[in-house]
Amino acid sequence: MFKIALAQTRVYPGNPRQNAAVMKEFIAKAKAARCDIVVFPELAIPGYFIGDIWDQPDYIDECVRFGEEIRDLSQGMAIIFGNVAKETDRVNLDGRTRKYNAMFIAYNGHWLSPARSPYPFYIKTLLPNYREFSDIRYFTSLIEVAQERHAFPEDFLSPVQISFDDGRKFRIGPLICEDSWDENYPFKPMHYLGKMYDIDLFVNISNSPFTLGKTQRRHRLFGQAIDKIHCPAVYVNCTGIQNNGKNIYTFDGASSTYQKDGSHHSA
Repeated sequence: MFKIALAQTRVYPGNPRQNAAVMKEFIAKAKAARCDIVVFPELAIPGYFIGDIWDQPDYIDECVRFGEEIRDLSQGMAIIFGNVAKETDRVNLDGRTRKYNAMFIAYNGHWLSPARSPYPFYIKTLLPNYREFSDIRYFTSLIEVAQERHAFPEDFLSPVQISFDDGRKFRIGPLICEDSWDENYPFKPMHYLGKMYDIDLFVNISNSPFTLGKTQRRHRLFGQAIDKIHCPAVYVNCTGIQNNGKNIYTFDGASSTYQKDGSHHSA
């Protein structure tokens, strides 16, 4: 039996110091409740809709440093959270430092990597580029990483195993937001992981804005996907307000747990 805390935090865009402080409070509460794992939203440290702040190297470095502070708090409890990752020896097409929208998993002060990945974090596979989203302007996807290395995305997409001090092992299927809403994509990360690996729990971290009817649609699509692979899942979203430069969006949280048959219970 594992005890998992879903940290549905308010994310403050462009304020990594405040976001890290909020996370530290939740981590202390989760440890006091003797949780095995605590899960935070996508891009919980930098925020999501921050526009061209993504192109400021000092800001990226600051987010990375706060991520390392969160890692150091993982003694005796696994911490899963979203943050920006950078790869200093590679650049994007615009010549700027390579950045990834990433999931970090820390335990006992160390990063845990997906089994087949060359990186100490999971890279978001599907980058939305429609309506309010412009991920491909700032981030590189796992699909692009595979192409650069003359490989397939399947070669890097793999679970993350947490080996606890008491001998228990827990295998997580990592997913970031759009990776589960794959109905319009030729590559489907969640289906592939569920088909190829024995996974204890899918973990989807999101930074998903509210729109009318979205929660119901999310439950329907996520539930159907889970029912096909018959594996439980948790979904953690943030709350708050963020501005993509054109519109202001609210974030409703609506974090949920899903049983093997796709039925759900909302937080």
